[in-house]
Amino acid sequence: MRAMKTAPERTGWRDQGISEHHRLWGVGALAVDVDFVLLEYSWNGPAALIEYKNERAREVNYSNGSYRALAVLASGGCTPFFETRYTSDFTSFEVTPLNGIAKMYWLEDGPVTMTEKEYVTFLYLLRAQPLPTELVWNGSSLQSVE
Repeated sequence: MRAMKTAPERTGWRDQGISEHHRLWGVGALAVDVDFVLLEYSWNGPAALIEYKNERAREVNYSNGSYRALAVLASGGCTPFFETRYTSDFTSFEVTPLNGIAKMYWLEDGPVTMTEKEYVTFLYLLRAQPLPTELVWNGSSLQSVE
């Protein structure tokens, strides 16, 4: 049986690195990019709204209107909203909850730093699904198998 694959990036307008790397996490961790905001989803519907930022991106003001609008949109759909800052080598992910629903996944209000494996496990937890056994890990980082 042939493994399902995610679709390749079509436009090249987005941060190509995170876009391509996210696809390695498998079809169980599907996402759609909305101007650098990804709607993480499962076959049953939305799992989380995540604003991805590279570690070199400037800090953002979460009280900015666009973030407040996204938080309202996510909350109205009972969807957790997070900002995730990732290192360029994808070994570390700092996740900050941005709405009340997201804060229910935490015991604390502030950011949580995760390894790649912890972060991908978290993405699958948001979908109430186990981490796929076909993902190959080299310690806490995903090993690319082409």
